[in-house]
Amino acid sequence: MAAKRDPRISDVFYYFEEFTTLSSGRTVGRKIGVVQEIICRKHLLSSQAVRDSLVYEPRIPGRSGATHKVEFVPYQPVEVLVVASGREVASAKVPRLSLSVDNIDRVAGRCRVAVQIGGIRFRRTVDVDRLVVDQRLDDLPFALKLVEIAPNGRGARLSLLQQDAPVASIESKRVGAQRFSSTDKLGSGIQTIEKAKQASLVAVDFDLKYNGTLLALSDRKRKRSFIGIVVLGNGVHWTEHDLSILDTYVDATFLVEDSAIIRYADFLKRASGLDGKEFFNHFMSYFEGMTEMKHDGFVVNAGDFRCVRPAGVRRLLDLVEGQLADYPVTA
Repeated sequence: MAAKRDPRISDVFYYFEEFTTLSSGRTVGRKIGVVQEIICRKHLLSSQAVRDSLVYEPRIPGRSGATHKVEFVPYQPVEVLVVASGREVASAKVPRLSLSVDNIDRVAGRCRVAVQIGGIRFRRTVDVDRLVVDQRLDDLPFALKLVEIAPNGRGARLSLLQQDAPVASIESKRVGAQRFSSTDKLGSGIQTIEKAKQASLVAVDFDLKYNGTLLALSDRKRKRSFIGIVVLGNGVHWTEHDLSILDTYVDATFLVEDSAIIRYADFLKRASGLDGKEFFNHFMSYFEGMTEMKHDGFVVNAGDFRCVRPAGVRRLLDLVEGQLADYPVTA
């Protein structure tokens, strides 16, 4: 008869328990944190508007002058340009800017982009979902992202972004169950309250910078030019005390369900045909990092994200899409 599970410990912990030891538990926990980030990324990329706008792990300044690196930051697109191979497309929004693409590798997901702005012309080879031009580094009046390669491999979709005006931040936070050397009991690792404080401080710094006020002093029903979103993992460890702090300073807090992470692990197990330790080693090597996400067939859906604060908020994608104004598509 299986031992009774402790309701204070997540299903994810029990799923991986047989593969972990006192010394390896934290390493596995960090890897599961990467899986959580990848699940977030997959969900965000399922929206074309969000896909056009999203930048990974940029350092954005807050009111304090300090910069903060968060996992996902959407910026308002100025324009999207759909460029066929062998053609040059002029921007309708940025004067004297035109783009062309060549050396398209649809399988690898990359191409070479030629940028002409005034008398400046340069070419860069870049992967899909990455910046071709970084406004802060390249001293140009826009950022430019390679959004996707055309399905037929004969062109690409690129977006011009207002990189000085982010519209949201989406931060991933996770805590895990921890073994202790002096006892068989389990407990939480780093205190959730500390992670709640970290996320709240970043939200406050951004709020003062981009909204000029604090969420705690604002009417939640009014449109805000910038919103802060936190996505939590391992929900059994987040207390009402932790969530009340996040609810005060963060626009919305979501929880990634344990079932989503377990479903991804099961998907990988079936795809690899491996069992036991062989599967576990494959799992640990498969998820290199959020920005190195492999494009597999695992599907994330809206039900994998549960809003825990505030009550009655829309779905995660609806919330992010609602921050983006319409923008033209030029071909």
